[in-house]
Amino acid sequence: MSEQEQRVRTSENGQRGLLDNIFAKITDQLKDLSYVEVITAKGSPDVKIDSEKENVLDALNAVEILARTKIELDGDIVMVLPTTKVNGEDKINQEIMKIHKENVEVAVQNWKSFMDTILNAVSLIAELAGMGKTDIRARLEISPTAPPRSE
Repeated sequence: MSEQEQRVRTSENGQRGLLDNIFAKITDQLKDLSYVEVITAKGSPDVKIDSEKENVLDALNAVEILARTKIELDGDIVMVLPTTKVNGEDKINQEIMKIHKENVEVAVQNWKSFMDTILNAVSLIAELAGMGKTDIRARLEISPTAPPRSE
């Protein structure tokens, strides 16, 4: 093998390694994007929120959660509403609900924007690398059909 062929092969291996690294990072981000969770809470503004925690609830140990919404990529939505008892009946706190709804709208828009950015980046990388959709799915560990749901 000539010196030039070795340089080309080394360059190709380096590019493959770089692509593998990029797709591994994107895969990690996609796993994190499988849902969006919004928590509206009350507490002291001095409360430290540890953004390094894997679960946001672990970072919020000194606040009281007033409302919570989780929206999954497959469309499932779980919402905990802010209620109080009035004459023995549950009443939704409309002021907190309004703030929470605004927070959910912003979070969903941010989620969508981030997903669009990731998907555009993947598309561009795939195009530059001459990859097809099947290659992208394999690299990102995405199956063409949804996995069975666990209950």
